Amino acid sequence: MTHAQSGAMLRYAGRLGGSYPTEISEQLEVEKVLGLEADLDKAWTPLYQIANWPQALGYPSDFKNTDEGKAKIKEMREAFARDTIPKFYGYFTAQLKAHAAEDGTLQFMAGAKPTVADFAVVPSIEKYTLGFTDHVPTTVMDPYPELKEYIARVKALPGIREYLAALKK
Repeated sequence: MTHAQSGAMLRYAGRLGGSYPTEISEQLEVEKVLGLEADLDKAWTPLYQIANWPQALGYPSDFKNTDEGKAKIKEMREAFARDTIPKFYGYFTAQLKAHAAEDGTLQFMAGAKPTVADFAVVPSIEKYTLGFTDHVPTTVMDPYPELKEYIARVKALPGIREYLAALKK
């Protein structure tokens, strides 16, 4: 049987690998974070579509190649970088702080142990800093040092660290 829903597969793999909690209150925290990540993705969707599938938004297929299209894409993406990203990065920072250790040390999105929420959030929030998104500055995360440290913490986890090293080869 083929499975096509990435969220379902993420949760399934998390249950198999022990990164999806069994305690219902811990599951709620994971689901809150996954929902927040999905909301960020939904906010980005029209900005992706206008450049890659403009017909979905009622524009002609060549819209991105017109002067009007180029200006609209730039306007929308600059507004996203200015307004939407800071809002969501603020939410993610608050989530990290809400689950800090007793001594204030920041940990993971849903507590002391990494979960599938972390594995979904890191690529979602980091992608805007990688330089392949037109009109979104790679410095967009600079005001959020906690998120930068968090990303480094997740990427340093055994398994993830090795996977990322293998990708570089």
